[in-house]
Amino acid sequence: MAISISALLNAYSYNDYGTGTYTTSSFTIPNNCILVAHVAALVADGDTDPSSSITISDSIGGSWTSRATYGNADSWAVGARLFTEAFTTGGNATITVWANGAYIFVYNVMVVALTGYDTSSPVGGIASNGNLGTSGSQSITLSSTPASSSIVVAFMWLDAESISITESSGWTERYETLQTYLGAHCQSRSGLTSTTVPWSDISGTSISKVGAAAIEIKGADEYVAAGNPYYAYAQQ
Repeated sequence: MAISISALLNAYSYNDYGTGTYTTSSFTIPNNCILVAHVAALVADGDTDPSSSITISDSIGGSWTSRATYGNADSWAVGARLFTEAFTTGGNATITVWANGAYIFVYNVMVVALTGYDTSSPVGGIASNGNLGTSGSQSITLSSTPASSSIVVAFMWLDAESISITESSGWTERYETLQTYLGAHCQSRSGLTSTTVPWSDISGTSISKVGAAAIEIKGADEYVAAGNPYYAYAQQ
């Protein structure tokens, strides 16, 4: 089965949220998938990046792995963290995030699910940058070149009053939203064979900070490309 992606959740807390945990609304996790979750937290009038303190859990009781931690400590700091978790059996679930007592103005949680992935070694190249430019074309660089059978998922947060984001050719937008100074964007692409993860254009009103992260999720078909005859036989 070829690797595929579906958008599951793009959730915001209410504004001026405070120091407590934030739990999303319920959503449905597919069977035999890997979830990629991106959590961003805008600090209320503070200058301490909370990214390293962000934690995540779910109501099914899985074990999440942190894949990238990044942010920007300029006033009204933003911290973000990228997580993955594999599920054999899915179901209805909520996600709870926390910034370890930091006073958060608003949280954003984006989640996508991928099926048909390489269960033995699902994650390839990763990238993150909490200090991108605030207009025009921007990009981040993966730590390794993705396989042609992989899907690369990229997330962006923006400290802004309004946003408009244009994907580069070949990329598919999954989310583009904003709630009171915290913008969120997600895009994905299959068949990428470059380490560059681009956005064609970023524009908006009063954009003061931008950060982004990306992750390669490897397809199960990569075994075939690597010459594994047992996998090829099993798919017949």
